[in-house]
Amino acid sequence: VSLLGILAFTAVAVPMGGAPQSDDSNTILLQGKTNGNTNTVSTASQTETNNLAELTKAAVSDLKEQFQSIDEEARKNALSIFAFSSITVTEAENPALDEALPILIQATKDKNNAVRSYAVIALHKIKSSKQEAVEVLGNSVTFETELNTATMAATALKEIGSAAAPAVPDLMQALEQRRDDGTFISAEAEQIKPNIALGTALRRAVIEALGNIGPAAQSAVPILHKLLNDTGNFSLGNRVFSAKALW
Repeated sequence: VSLLGILAFTAVAVPMGGAPQSDDSNTILLQGKTNGNTNTVSTASQTETNNLAELTKAAVSDLKEQFQSIDEEARKNALSIFAFSSITVTEAENPALDEALPILIQATKDKNNAVRSYAVIALHKIKSSKQEAVEVLGNSVTFETELNTATMAATALKEIGSAAAPAVPDLMQALEQRRDDGTFISAEAEQIKPNIALGTALRRAVIEALGNIGPAAQSAVPILHKLLNDTGNFSLGNRVFSAKALW
């Protein structure tokens, strides 16, 4: 029911003089029409929800089929289409997206960088609080070699908030095992090209994620206190965001 329709209906029930008529028959008629309109809106909303669920089911089925391909381009295109589809919204808005989680979680471990990236983008949009989704995002923060993807994963955890508690160990590990430029401290880890802009963006998102998780991130407090005393070349952000997370 449009706003104009509601206004037009109200105008019929209220005389030009201003005050509504006191005729009981008009009151009953008004109530009857209002209830009818409410039922119509409710039915339309349910139909829309059902349609979204059907569209999502079909999209997930297609994604699953395409993801089985040995062709990297096919997998990449399938993940790209799904990640940027209009049906890929938050889990709260579209609960049917739960069916896509196993595929997206598997895709974050794909050997193709773009496939992993699109999978994390989709998980970021869905914002699932399910433990398996949270844990795989934490794993991406710690071990992902593409810094944009790692930062997207950390941002997703930051926005999930307290439900991202299962990722606390990975977030702590990322702060301890990555430099400000995003590279890994361990000589045994895969070496990546340093990028101070992306590396510091990743570190900020990790610290903010810990702050948003709240009391469940208590184990990270010593690391954050240590960052308060950071005197490195890019220490200002570490100090500022650590202080905010501890506040």
